[in-house]
Amino acid sequence: MSGCNDFKGGKNWTEGEIYECESCGNHVCKLCALSWRGVCPNCFGRLWRIS
Repeated sequence: MSGCNDFKGGKNWTEGEIYECESCGNHVCKLCALSWRGVCPNCFGRLWRIS
């Protein structure tokens, strides 16, 4: 989660969709997932929407 612009507890984190990487389990907010085009910034695995 260290690469996400909307850290846990932030407005966009609690109100938006959360994405999880299928490879490493990294969580990012929707804004970061879209900016990375659905690819995890940690390991370049695919991000999946979980909420």
